[in-house]
Amino acid sequence: MFSVEEIGDAAFAGCSNLSAIYSYAAEPISLGSDHAQVRTRADDGETAASAVFAEVDKETCVLYVPKGSGDKYRHADGWGEFLNIVEIESSELGDANNDGEVSADDINAISSYIVRGDTKNFIFKNADVNGDKMVNAADIVNIVNMNK
Repeated sequence: MFSVEEIGDAAFAGCSNLSAIYSYAAEPISLGSDHAQVRTRADDGETAASAVFAEVDKETCVLYVPKGSGDKYRHADGWGEFLNIVEIESSELGDANNDGEVSADDINAISSYIVRGDTKNFIFKNADVNGDKMVNAADIVNIVNMNK
């Protein structure tokens, strides 16, 4: 079994349209390296860790982490810069809004994701009901059929 031990320097740099990141590691993964060359402005205090996500909008991008790991990520170098850290509670297929049940609210969450790109409390892997690595109207149809 392989696992990620470090996310390298500038791995997500320039990904300004990134709206959600899912980390399934209970312990925050190390970001950057001690020898990274980081260009900073005098007032922003960037570190090698924060350079991994340079230009990612950490105010709007949602960081999803395992239940019980939120505080660890909030206090970890680089990870703690994200303002929206959501602990994933539900792993139930169809529970797109992370409320622990599959209902019409999940259809609304998927619709909102498709139309407006809303990712707040949105669990992509639960919303991808048909497993095609996309969230679209086909997943809504599958949820409707699941509840018949």
